[in-house]
Amino acid sequence: INHIEYDTLTLQAKKEHQLLIDDCYEAFGWEKTDEQEDLLYADTNELKFKRVHKIENKDDLQLLQVHLEHHLNTLGKLDQTKFPKTIIVASIGGVIALSLMIGSILLFCHTPLLLNKILGGILSFVSIVAGVFVVLTSRKLQKKELEQFINKKAETNNKISEICNKAKMLRGGKHASKNTKDC
Repeated sequence: INHIEYDTLTLQAKKEHQLLIDDCYEAFGWEKTDEQEDLLYADTNELKFKRVHKIENKDDLQLLQVHLEHHLNTLGKLDQTKFPKTIIVASIGGVIALSLMIGSILLFCHTPLLLNKILGGILSFVSIVAGVFVVLTSRKLQKKELEQFINKKAETNNKISEICNKAKMLRGGKHASKNTKDC
């Protein structure tokens, strides 16, 4: 590649987002020149692009591209953290329920007193109720977080689509698309 006539760009992309990235960078005037599987991560590809150095509205396109990359990174982060509250609640609640069960077993099995056996049985019942409560609460929280995830992902995809459409318009595109996949 002649680096005087062309700008070059190399980036890492998750395979699941690669078509979106290819389409979006094309909207900015980039042409993909190479694609290779990442040596460390099986779900990632290294993408290489080139673009004519002297391009109309280059400063505006570069500013938009910064915003595009921010939203693409946001999309990747969303995929990594779908259920953070659910994981915390389930982990802490599970440890508490397990601790109650272990306490009930110790009271029930290792002491000869009838009172301790009764307390062990009660504690065992409480641990089962706590476990069921944790499961139900976690499921409810997971449903809520999934809904929030879907909304945030849709909002991010819409922003990406808007940015790509602006880039097409700056490059003289006649048909701006509302479909993110057509970026």
